[in-house]
Amino acid sequence: MPDSILFKPGKKADGLEKQIRKLGSKYVVKPLREGSTIGITIADDPKNAAEAAKKCAAEFGECMIESFIKGTEITVGILGKQALPILEIRPPAGFYDYHAKYIGDKTEYIFDSIKTGALVDRIQESAIACFNSLGCRGAARVDFIIGEDGKPYALEINTIPGMTSHSLLPKAAAKIGISMSRLCLKIVELALTDSAIAQKTTGRR
Repeated sequence: MPDSILFKPGKKADGLEKQIRKLGSKYVVKPLREGSTIGITIADDPKNAAEAAKKCAAEFGECMIESFIKGTEITVGILGKQALPILEIRPPAGFYDYHAKYIGDKTEYIFDSIKTGALVDRIQESAIACFNSLGCRGAARVDFIIGEDGKPYALEINTIPGMTSHSLLPKAAAKIGISMSRLCLKIVELALTDSAIAQKTTGRR
């Protein structure tokens, strides 16, 4: 994962710029409890990053400042315990923001762009590891950046992934022949299985 700093509302900002400087030369500021790129700022210097963090915390609550990793943005859907095909995201402006996700239609979504089998395996295994380590169930989506050093960096896990016509989990499911209706049914089936296991374990109905 990229190196990061947690910043909370009301926290004194003394020394924050010095801490940020240790993260590198470019930064991403984002709220912990938002989605769809809402509230995210990309800053080119510690002062701007610190100001963005204070503003973000005041508006959204806890936020994080992390190293900006330049590279290729990808995502891996998880369905049950299965990693779906890796999907590369190429937004027209270079930043996959709200407009690129839900409004515009110029973002490219590309399968099979990673040609190295070992790297594909590593990314999918890392996605499943993220899913399992956080105790996720059913379906989720893990976002990565493949840095210029060739390493995949986990950015976040979406525990309630989007299910719109623009959304990435349905696109990845469709790649292996799972329609939107079948995907919805599968998620319900997984939830019912989890519920049955929980009832059997606790003896409660």
